Amino acid sequence: MDNNVFLNNEKIIVLYKPQNISMEDITAQANAIAGGKVVSVYNLDTVAGGVVVFAKDKESLATLRKAYFDGEFEFKFYAVCVGVPKVESDAYSAYVKYDKIDKKIAHIPQLNAGAEQIAFTYKTIEKVQSISLVRVDTNTTTPEYVRFALSDIGAPIFGDAVYGGDKLAKNTNTALMLVDLRFKDFDKEEYLTFRALPPENKPWLYFNINKIFKL
Repeated sequence: MDNNVFLNNEKIIVLYKPQNISMEDITAQANAIAGGKVVSVYNLDTVAGGVVVFAKDKESLATLRKAYFDGEFEFKFYAVCVGVPKVESDAYSAYVKYDKIDKKIAHIPQLNAGAEQIAFTYKTIEKVQSISLVRVDTNTTTPEYVRFALSDIGAPIFGDAVYGGDKLAKNTNTALMLVDLRFKDFDKEEYLTFRALPPENKPWLYFNINKIFKL
């Protein structure tokens, strides 16, 4: 994968976004590689790494964004969690809202103004001592919702100080990656798939990445 580029064709460019790189910065990189202005189909929070798709023209952007908002994109986030979810594999659903005072996501009654629903499934992949590797399957990309939800089920993400995941280590990256992405290739029947493996450092190295991702 040259220069973090998964795909670069006449309609889209797909890049690997490292953790702690903003969408503004990764978009600037995409513009430089594409030789023109591109627009992201969705955003990833700065703390999360993974696959990002950019459209090169308005028609492609409209097509891909419609598919995204219709729930046709398939995302698999992986997170290293402190502890293990109370139920190791399940569906999760909650109504939430961003609390501007506490500056984080919080529960809110369904009928309250501004309530948004989080809904996805998750599975504990592997456990090593006091941490676990958890996969979240979803059709949207809001990493902070994943961070809130995993904390809510008793397994905050390693390094995530906002949601209580810094008990084992301070001042470390939030161990959250958008690893797998799958979506239909415009009018074709086949699907495009992309994989951004976790970084080769702690806490990811505590798990058998080669086996888990069948390298």
